[in-house]
Amino acid sequence: LIVSQSLGVVSSAVLSLVPLIKPFVWQGAFIPILPEILSESLDSPIPFIMGMQYAPEDVKTNSRDFIIVDLDAGTILPPTTSPRKGRPVLPEYKKLVESINKAKQHFQELQGPPLQHRRNKLTEDILNTFHDYVTWMIDLIGTVVMQAYVTGSRAHTSSTSSSGEHTTTYMLPVNVASPLDSIDSIDSAGGSAAAGVAPDVAFLENDDNVHAVIENFHNDQRPFFREFLKSQLFSVSSGQLMKILSQGPT
Repeated sequence: LIVSQSLGVVSSAVLSLVPLIKPFVWQGAFIPILPEILSESLDSPIPFIMGMQYAPEDVKTNSRDFIIVDLDAGTILPPTTSPRKGRPVLPEYKKLVESINKAKQHFQELQGPPLQHRRNKLTEDILNTFHDYVTWMIDLIGTVVMQAYVTGSRAHTSSTSSSGEHTTTYMLPVNVASPLDSIDSIDSAGGSAAAGVAPDVAFLENDDNVHAVIENFHNDQRPFFREFLKSQLFSVSSGQLMKILSQGPT
């Protein structure tokens, strides 16, 4: 929930969130300005992005499973239903925050150009930062999917040759660290098929395969991707990702 007394500010903030996650497409409820009379919509069981001029006091104090961002006060109220210690952490979030802070610092130090020009430059820098981050995340997912697929294919081949029968199950791969240690390293997802093995487009439709992929992430990344790979946000894009991987390097 995004809150600001200014309708222009709150609507702009809400509308700016969706482009930040491209090429992923937001799948939940999306209401730039929610009238106070419809505040019961905040009890919706589905994920949402909404904006309001004021957050009702009972919403702030009662049990809730969503974040409240107050733009006027510059505060973020976390969910009350889940302890902070148990929440998944966004991978490499410190580097993402560092990049955003650098853009803000550059905005403050840039004194010559008109204010609107500096604001446009700040917006462009932030959008580019998120684009690079999401690109890195997609490449990381593609790399880990290929690791799980290749490991599963080897287990599948071994099982077939020893028993003479085909099996649709995949052996869980051993835990391996992510091959990408920095969000500065960005490649295309298509390049992840360097092993010469083209994965089945329907690979991620199998729960066992998704579990195998999750186990291939680094330990500190696993809680986040366990939730993300099971979300509707990812599931509607997984087929396209697998299609890219199946085409191999270009």
